[in-house]
Amino acid sequence: MHKLLLILLIPIALLAQYAVTGPGGLVIELDTLDGFFGIGDTVGVGRPLMFDFHYPWESGNSSFAIMIDSVVYNNNLWLAASCGQPHLRTLRGPISTSADGFATQWSIPMGTSGSIIFTQRLRAVVIDDLPACEISYMALNNDIVDHRIAFRQAFDVLVGVNDNAPMAMSATYTALGNILDSTEMPYFWMAFEESPGVATDQVVARGILRGLATTPEIFAFGDYFALNDDCWEPDPFVIDHIYHDSGVSLLWQEKQVSPDKAYGICTIYGFGQAPEPGSDVMVMFLVPNSIGSACDHWAQNPFEAAVMVNNIDITDGIDSLWACIQLDDGLALDFDAIHESDTCVLLSPNLLADSTVIAAWLILADSAYFTSPTDANVTITLSSITPEFGVRAGTTSVHIPHPMGVPPTIEDLLVPRNAISGIVGTSLKTKFLIEDESGIDPATMILQIGPVIHYIGDDPVDFDGDTLELDIPTYWFLHGNQIFHGIIAVSDSDGCSPDSMPHVFDFWIDTNPPRMGAPYPPSGAVITDSLQTITVPIYDEPAGVYEPSISAYIEIDGLTDFMTILAPELTYYADESLLVYTPSEPWIDHASVIFCVSGVSDDCDVGPLYTPRNHFSDTFCVGLTVDYGAIDESGKPLEFALAAYPNPFNAAVSISAPLAERLEIFDINGRLIADFTAKLDGTRNRGLVWDGISGGEHLPSGIYFLRAERHGNAITRRIVLLR
Repeated sequence: MHKLLLILLIPIALLAQYAVTGPGGLVIELDTLDGFFGIGDTVGVGRPLMFDFHYPWESGNSSFAIMIDSVVYNNNLWLAASCGQPHLRTLRGPISTSADGFATQWSIPMGTSGSIIFTQRLRAVVIDDLPACEISYMALNNDIVDHRIAFRQAFDVLVGVNDNAPMAMSATYTALGNILDSTEMPYFWMAFEESPGVATDQVVARGILRGLATTPEIFAFGDYFALNDDCWEPDPFVIDHIYHDSGVSLLWQEKQVSPDKAYGICTIYGFGQAPEPGSDVMVMFLVPNSIGSACDHWAQNPFEAAVMVNNIDITDGIDSLWACIQLDDGLALDFDAIHESDTCVLLSPNLLADSTVIAAWLILADSAYFTSPTDANVTITLSSITPEFGVRAGTTSVHIPHPMGVPPTIEDLLVPRNAISGIVGTSLKTKFLIEDESGIDPATMILQIGPVIHYIGDDPVDFDGDTLELDIPTYWFLHGNQIFHGIIAVSDSDGCSPDSMPHVFDFWIDTNPPRMGAPYPPSGAVITDSLQTITVPIYDEPAGVYEPSISAYIEIDGLTDFMTILAPELTYYADESLLVYTPSEPWIDHASVIFCVSGVSDDCDVGPLYTPRNHFSDTFCVGLTVDYGAIDESGKPLEFALAAYPNPFNAAVSISAPLAERLEIFDINGRLIADFTAKLDGTRNRGLVWDGISGGEHLPSGIYFLRAERHGNAITRRIVLLR
């Protein structure tokens, strides 16, 4: 079965780059400044597959770009400057290193309040027993509006010592450049240090464009600098022109990405098969080991089977060279303009020395026949009347996955739902159970912890079997912080993703207890309505109030009744943050009432890993009196007030002091000159008149002060006597 194999690699930090070394000597290097990268191996001084190998931070010939709503952001400073494009360097975020590669992140601000989180990931894989690098790009829309996003990747191909490496596109070996669209996209491309037929220890590179890779909208090959002359699409100059500096350019189609959704692509580039030294003929059977799965359909269907023959050293040529393909049941030939329509084809009447010929077929798997995972054989037989060649055959077992994959399921094992007050211990590990019959591909995981994107292999991430743990650092545990965490993307080995993605949650940090607002009626007020309610605002942010924790009591003329929120008299309106006490029977006239909130907690999550909820530990009370007579002529409840008319006055002044318990007059020196307290009736307190006389003497003209008191509260008014 064709699989991507994760390899144990050792990250090495160099002066201006990171590097990992994998099986077969595969080396991936990353420039830490702009994200340029190089691919090669460790044989000798290191054989490159790219011009950037050994010094990607200096060369800068592995450019990439992301287009967001027609604005292109480029990692290449020269291209960005010449094309008037924003340079990505100033937007770069963290770099994650793992056992199999690197992930570099950029945060691109949008005109609204959000951003696009752009990630480049370089990952070592093994395909067809050959080491390669999976180059992927992902854009997460961390904004509140849709954005249109596209990707571009270009790099200078240097194979071994040859910067002018000849290339083969599936069934075509050519020294002329070209630009191909998605309708004519080859399944793979190859580049050779010398040529397909040189039987020496040469380096061969191979790139995959379909199936295991995301098929680009445009693939161009030819002269590298001509490919980069244009600011986005490759320069048409490369078409049918001999290239003197090999390069490739890939463009992936623009897609609309909704908020909280991601768009990702990948291509694969690594080592290809080279001829054995000393061979007189090189034969390459190019048939995939699996057609792959994209969950609800096969990734490569139809898929390509090809054979390449190079006459290295049969001097008289290979006469009457035929190729025939034989397919197991369930497989049938499909064809297009560049693939063979017959099962047997004449490759060449006489294949001369140092010549190459290729034949390729399209094969269609029948989903009605393959209803469960199985293997099917593809056999290609070559024959010639030339004795040195004779008959040669190759059989490849192609894995056919289940035609309809089953998505993984995610179960939340430990996930804060609302808010927490703190943690017990030094860290909080949120846990998820990810289950799938075909197995999870860890390399597909894109995770979020706080504002940072993470991948498998990062320090805060642990994936063991089917359990994922995300370690949330405690320095984010500050009151009022909102912490996001969870799974942005994940797939199984069949390419299936869970039904609902992203699987990201948020919770708050709340370290403060609830607080009380101003009650109504206010403390000291008089109740004149027989069913007057008492309201107390109870606020808590960000967790909110935990309603079952509310307790209160009411004391009426010394008799106390304790109650919880379950009492019919108590109601908490969460939308208004308001606790309401409704009396079950009319208030007793002239009663003294005290209503108290004696306990309330916030709505933080509870559990053995969290500190307890924040509790309001004090008692909040409001004192009131009941007096049905304390209403004015309009029937409205009286309010504590003080008024005098006329002011200034000559002969006498009329005073009104409703609900006052004490009423006095002072001169400008603060001496008491009149006391009306004994004349107060306790409610309206009207009809009070002062004639400007004190102690039997008429007082002189001047400024005097009225002062009324109730329950410790006082009101003062200035009055002027004019003789």
